[in-house]
Amino acid sequence: MLISTLLLSLVVQSDLLGEWVLNGTNLQRVAGNGPKLGVVSARQLPSKELGVEVICAPDSTGQWCAVLSSVEDNGSYERGWVLGNHGDHFFFGVVGSGTNQIHYIQGRTRFEEGTWHQVVGTYDGEVQRLYVDGVLDTQASVTSGSISYADTHTLAIGSYVDANERHDFVGSIHSVRLWGGVPKQEDFAGRWRQVQPELPARTVGFPEETLEGWPTFGGDVRRSNATEQELSGKPRLTWTHTPLSKPSPSWGDPADGSHWQKLESMTARVVHDRAFFPVSRAGRVFYASSSDDGVHALDAASGERLWTFYTEGPVRLAPFVGENRVWFGSDDGQVYCLDVESGALIWRKPLAPEQRRIPSNGKLISPWPVRTGVAVANGVLYATAGLFPEQGCFAFALDAESGETLWKQTLDKSVSPQGYLLLSPTRLYVPSGRATPFALDRKDGAWKGQFGGPGGTWALLTDTELVTGPDDQGQLAVASRTGLDQLASFQGKHLVVSGGHSYLQTNAVLIAMDRERRKALSAERDALAGSRLAAPADASDAECRKIEQEGEVLDKALEEIDRMMAACMTWSVSEELSSATIVVGNQIVLGGNGLVRGRDADTGKERWRTKVPGAVQGLAFADGRLFVALDGGALCCLAPESSRRIAETTKRRSPSAEFTLPDELHGRRGYALVVEPTRCDAIASVLKSTELSVAALVRTWEEAATIREQVHERERLQVFVNDGLPFTDHCMELVIHEGSGGSAEIEPYRRLLRPGTGVALVGSKQFTRPALEGAGAWSHALADSGNSASSMDRHASDDLQLQWFGGPGPAGVVDRHLRSAPPLCVDGILVIQGQDQLRAVDAYHGTLLWSRDFEGLSRMAVVLDGGYQAADAGELWLAQANVLRCVDLRTGLDLREARAPARMEFGWLALDEERVLVSIQPEGTSRRDQSYGEVDLQFKNEQPLICSQMLAAYDRGSVRRLWKREFRCVPNSSLALSGGKVFGVEARKAAGPGRLLPSVVGQAGPTLFALDAERGRPIFDEALDLADMRHALFVSVRDDTLVLTSSHTLSDDVSGFHLQVRSASDGALRWTAHTPNNGAGSSHGEQVHHPVLLENVLVAEPRAYDLASGAILSDGEWWMPKRRGCGTLSASADTLYFRDHNPRARKIDGQTVHVTSVSRPGCWINILPAAGLVLLPEASAGCVCSFPVQTSMAFLPR
Repeated sequence: MLISTLLLSLVVQSDLLGEWVLNGTNLQRVAGNGPKLGVVSARQLPSKELGVEVICAPDSTGQWCAVLSSVEDNGSYERGWVLGNHGDHFFFGVVGSGTNQIHYIQGRTRFEEGTWHQVVGTYDGEVQRLYVDGVLDTQASVTSGSISYADTHTLAIGSYVDANERHDFVGSIHSVRLWGGVPKQEDFAGRWRQVQPELPARTVGFPEETLEGWPTFGGDVRRSNATEQELSGKPRLTWTHTPLSKPSPSWGDPADGSHWQKLESMTARVVHDRAFFPVSRAGRVFYASSSDDGVHALDAASGERLWTFYTEGPVRLAPFVGENRVWFGSDDGQVYCLDVESGALIWRKPLAPEQRRIPSNGKLISPWPVRTGVAVANGVLYATAGLFPEQGCFAFALDAESGETLWKQTLDKSVSPQGYLLLSPTRLYVPSGRATPFALDRKDGAWKGQFGGPGGTWALLTDTELVTGPDDQGQLAVASRTGLDQLASFQGKHLVVSGGHSYLQTNAVLIAMDRERRKALSAERDALAGSRLAAPADASDAECRKIEQEGEVLDKALEEIDRMMAACMTWSVSEELSSATIVVGNQIVLGGNGLVRGRDADTGKERWRTKVPGAVQGLAFADGRLFVALDGGALCCLAPESSRRIAETTKRRSPSAEFTLPDELHGRRGYALVVEPTRCDAIASVLKSTELSVAALVRTWEEAATIREQVHERERLQVFVNDGLPFTDHCMELVIHEGSGGSAEIEPYRRLLRPGTGVALVGSKQFTRPALEGAGAWSHALADSGNSASSMDRHASDDLQLQWFGGPGPAGVVDRHLRSAPPLCVDGILVIQGQDQLRAVDAYHGTLLWSRDFEGLSRMAVVLDGGYQAADAGELWLAQANVLRCVDLRTGLDLREARAPARMEFGWLALDEERVLVSIQPEGTSRRDQSYGEVDLQFKNEQPLICSQMLAAYDRGSVRRLWKREFRCVPNSSLALSGGKVFGVEARKAAGPGRLLPSVVGQAGPTLFALDAERGRPIFDEALDLADMRHALFVSVRDDTLVLTSSHTLSDDVSGFHLQVRSASDGALRWTAHTPNNGAGSSHGEQVHHPVLLENVLVAEPRAYDLASGAILSDGEWWMPKRRGCGTLSASADTLYFRDHNPRARKIDGQTVHVTSVSRPGCWINILPAAGLVLLPEASAGCVCSFPVQTSMAFLPR
């Protein structure tokens, strides 16, 4: 404390009017000659300056709860001042004569009930300041002048009292001080450092429970990964349990990196279900399975299976084990309570608002899965349901014994509950996937705020802090568990806090820290740093010099604290085992690739090491045994007993497959429904002859158990007990019902079948569902060969429910900033661009159909190029550098190919029924570089257009070239195919093809042309005036209307668009218009937004025009509001889709609504209204922002 003493010696306390100390219920005045409590004259109260200090511990987050007040706030009559708490913030209000209105300032710090804080409010006639724990929390310069009072006031401790209101403070008060001046910050900050350690401990909320064994993930509800139990001797491998199926994580790997952030790799943030993490208590070890939908109990000594309980969906998080109960949540949207001895069901509680099942990663799950597991304390079970707020996300507190709902809260924020819940005495902390955790009040679920920092599902709760991460760069973040703001971040994979020490594991080093000492020094440093003064503008030279000298003393004090903080590291050792870390008694146990090691907690020296048969993912300890979760799902036990290896693997066995499937179903992927199977033959046949996942629908739990006993291919089998058909529309490739046939029995299953290919086998009848009438396609980069950017889908709208999610994630996807090719969707098959790779996914159920590499395929900046992929009639055509390739859309296998002339490559590509039309350009013209520099260039103004020198047509059946025509220079972005004509713009005076600036194209004799697609003969030429074109050039065609769009610069950071609407028959001009961009500048690609061409409407953001007349249809200057983010519009027949921070939708005559608020779309087009759905394949690769979900998904119109 020597440093504080040096600083405090500079301070002389003055103007103290009163000091009161509370001892129990006894209030004692210990200093000051100012006013007494109660009714006082205004003359007795501070007049020009004011200081109020309280040390208190609020027990309630009530409204306007004052600790010290002398206030009147009655309508427009406002006088005096007040200091207290409002909700979970502190506040300070003062009435200055300059306004005669009370001005309240509310601090940023959020307190947790029962926690001691020092709160100081000061007013110097100009500035109000609020300090919490010696540090400036907020300030304002709104009110001014002397303090305005009524003739008399009630000076009250512990209450807000005026003529007609009273708001009592609920909690404990240690002391109160009142000054007639402004106290020095270093004075009261130093006093807080002295008083804080002596304050009595308080328990508010629920008392913390000590649980035996390792009853939950992390060992306790703080997820501390530490236990006081001792590990004796050198543990040896005693048994290994190998489940039939491996873990099936909810999300895949992260993106390969981020060019804009210059990250060569990224760390996964959502990792809570990548292994079968064990928990243990009373001689048993339990694990949950994301692949077989069950919870399993093993004998802790031998590893022998005791019992298994199956649910209707994956169980992704470890159960919570009580004295005689086991609780857990499932992806089926339900929470379960079982008997710990037998595994018998005690109660089941649906948390989902309805019984509905959708596809996700090969399973049929609830749209409201329980992805936080459960936390149980003081007889209360906490859980959540749902991932997408627009679909509904909920938090629950249940009676742990009965399952009765105690409270339920709808989470209408942009959160997605995922990861193990944490509990403090008053708060429920909820991880939110890739985003940061949020907090709720344990007693009623009230929202307490979302934390700062990078996010992630790993979290640790200490007595004062919340630690989360790792982020994309492998950093952990520390926040006050009540303050929400991030306090610090550091490189690390795991942090364990045990007693007064913390142990940090990085990729290569293990560090031990004296945590209590460091925490005390850190608080002292914050308080001292916050006391630094700045010289007022009118300060004299002497005053400035004094403040400068005080700052020099402060700097020396801070340097000394930094030195002492560095000395808090007690030891560090090199350690490559970094996959899992726990503290067991006086040992640190670490796991990595094939090895578990124990180190002394005091010295870091190795005590023992034991080999294990796999890569370690998690550790738990109970009853003298160490349980190890391995990759691939295996569990093993290490104990100081003699080695006796037991490997248990349940043998696979299935019933005979005597049921005969039609040949066209063999090899299918997706989902099959078998209704009320009398035997398991049909199930066995589907599992043997197809790659379909099977949902068996029965009426009783006894029937469900019978099926599970007979079929052991659990990864592809789910059993549902339901009297109805709870499955979403369009999701089944096959439905089998072995009852009697007839149209009456087929009809209930019709909506479940996949449009176009879904088959129902009902009794002796076979029915194939036709394609969905009115469903649109997205066959080219901009919807169609005419570049309309509208699928004209008659189903897709703005009122949507989740159809499926999962599937392709960010790994292998081109960085979002590089704006590679948009996805395609034809015949219900979604084609997604990767890194020189394509992945085909079924649009209706999200199943991966095929994935294939195509060397040299990927291009960047397609907005400055042209579409180079197109699909139609079961074929996918690719302009793959110098190869024109046709592959089977359903299988990805090669069908045909052709080659470009020497030293040339294919550019733009489009299809009609008989031909594939292409442009040909010099080799290397298209942009393929993937780098920070390329990203930086793409989002700047006046970037070059990719230009070709030749157009050609090839026969789709034989790939024989039908014709070719040479040009001087044709920008690929101007090419379109519609109505048997090829349209484009030629720069006839350009030097040649390649990469040309738009300004060069616009001043090189630009001419609009049309060719006959059958023979390549000219139809018309029209000279264009594009002299001011600087950014983009587009041609869009629908029926007999052609729209030519060029963009130019209006000012330094604002661009605009010229629209020319012409006849597609002869090129004659019909009308023109000019529109600015959407008002957001040009830093996010606003200068290259593409228009949308609907049936009778042209949308050129932000306006809408009547296509025939050019009349503006939108109200006012701005039709679409200013939006956040890159990307251009896509459209169905009557709804627009776009990025505005999140994916959004807007009816042509409606309001903007969220599609989802927990994900981010890409930077060009990746929201496709097609196949009767709204499809959002993952395209945010490289994004490091805290969006909770990064995955592909689809939505079904309600």
